[in-house]
Amino acid sequence: MATALACAIAGCGGGGGHNGFPKSAETNFLTSCNAQAGTTKAYCQCTLTQIEKKLPFSEFKQADTALRTGKSTSPKARTAFISAIESCRSKLKTK
Repeated sequence: MATALACAIAGCGGGGGHNGFPKSAETNFLTSCNAQAGTTKAYCQCTLTQIEKKLPFSEFKQADTALRTGKSTSPKARTAFISAIESCRSKLKTK
């Protein structure tokens, strides 16, 4: 999932996302996530939705930049990512 987060943002244009997320960032996140082994479209969409609920795009972008450069993300971003991953894994296992 870290790879998907690090590859999620290729551009900041476009609008219409949630919590300030541009559509292009949403599309890039879903494309990168779906390319990871063992993921599903439902899991990737769930994860994105959970992240959007917990982080504004500006904080997501900072975390993405940190991951791309090998640095640590903020505790808030790390918590949001882990929470989203665990929540979606749990939800999708029970279906």
